[in-house]
Formats: sequence, structure tokens, C-alpha cells
Amino acid sequence: MLFILLILNGYGQEERSYIRTGNAFFADSNYSAADSMYQKASETNPNSIEAQYNSANSKYAQNENIGAITDYENIISKLDEGATKAQCYHNLGNAYLKSEKLKEAIESYKNALRINPKDKETRYNLAYAMSLLKKKQNKENEDNKDNKDNKEKNEDGKDNKDNKEKNEDGKDNKEKNEDGEDNKKKNEDGKDSQSEDESKKNKSSDNNKESESRSEEKQNQQKQESKTISKEKANQLLKQLESNEKAIRERIIKSQMKKVPRKKIEKDW
Repeated sequence: MLFILLILNGYGQEERSYIRTGNAFFADSNYSAADSMYQKASETNPNSIEAQYNSANSKYAQNENIGAITDYENIISKLDEGATKAQCYHNLGNAYLKSEKLKEAIESYKNALRINPKDKETRYNLAYAMSLLKKKQNKENEDNKDNKDNKEKNEDGKDNKDNKEKNEDGKDNKEKNEDGEDNKKKNEDGKDSQSEDESKKNKSSDNNKESESRSEEKQNQQKQESKTISKEKANQLLKQLESNEKAIRERIIKSQMKKVPRKKIEKDW
């Protein structure tokens, strides 16, 4: 039992030695060397609150705010209610403030004041953090308003652009419609012209047909007349032939009569 106590006492002395050396470095502003000593003290005694707290302070002094915040958050729950815990909240608030985490800083300062309401430095830091937060919120509101205004302007500009494009499209469509109407008119004029030409052509064709029909009728009439004249001539020729034939017969008969001798007829009386 005595042997164990002597060993524990030996470890306690080593821890204290590291902490004292670290404090000396810290006083000389050699925060990196100080933190190294506090880390060795923590390795010797992992439950050493003093070594962990001083290590967090040395990190904070080196502006290693993330490491300091982590160390402070880990040891606060292990501290008894009192000045050390209030100071730990105060330092935690400072680390958050340097990290620009204003809401977390304000809450840390409030926790410190709940333990030690008379701490003027903590009150001042709290008021300062709250003023920064208010300025930040006002700026964000102004930025949001400006962004909203810019967005509305952009939308208005976009609408104007769309309207302009629509107007241009409408103008183009109007021109197209006018061109279409002109083309339609041209087509109608062309159609009328074509119809007129076709009408003239048809009229000419009808005139040609009528002329051809008249010519054909005339030819038919001439043919009929020709046929009629030929028939009359044929009748005349026929009559002439008959007359000629009759004359010829008569001449033949007369000639025969001359050739036949007359017989002397004796009268028996």
C-alpha cells in the first residue's frame, strides 16, 4: 500500500513540474512551449483540470480558436460552480467572438454572468458582442433588401426585355402578316390576272370555235350547194342526153326509112 502511494505521489510531482514549467513559458508569452508542457502534464494525469484549462488558454493566446473552444467545452462540465467556471465561460465567449460566432459568444458571456454577475469585463464583452450582432443583422437585412430590390429590378428588366422581345416579335409578326397580306393580294391579283387570262383564252377559244363552226357550216353549205348544183347539172345533162338520144334515134329511123325500098302496091280494084 505504501509503495502505491509513493508512486502516485511521484506522478503528482511530475504533473506539477510540467504545469509550473508551462506557466513560466506562458508568462514569457511563449505560448507554444507552454502548451507543450500542459499537454505532457495531461498525459501524466488525464484528469488534471488545471493542465487542460491552461492548455486551452495557451491555444486561445495563439489564436487557435477552434482548439481553444474544443478544450473549454470539454472541461466546463468538469468544473465546480465558482470563479474558475465563470472565467472558463468568459474565455469561451472570447474564443467564439474571435471566430465571429456572435450568438455562441453572447450565450457564453451570459453563462459567465449567471455565475458572477459583477464581472464588468464580461458585461462589456456581452454588450460589445450584442452590438456586433445587431449591426450584422441590420447589414444582412439591408443586403437582403438590396438583393430583393435588385431581384425585382432584374425581374422588371427581364420583363421589359421579354416585353421588348414580344413587341419585336409582334412587329415581326405584323410585318410577316403584312407581307402575307401583300402576298395574298399579289396571289389574288395573280389569280384575277390568271382568271382574266383564262377568260380571255377561253373567250378566244370560244371565238375560234365559233369561227371554226361558222367556217364548217359554210363549207357544209358550200358542199350542199355544190351537191345541189351537181344534181341540177346532172338532170340537165340527163335531159340533154335524152334529147340527144331521141334526136339520134330519129335520125337513125329516118336513115333506115330511106334505105328500105318502097313496095308497089297493086290495087285490086
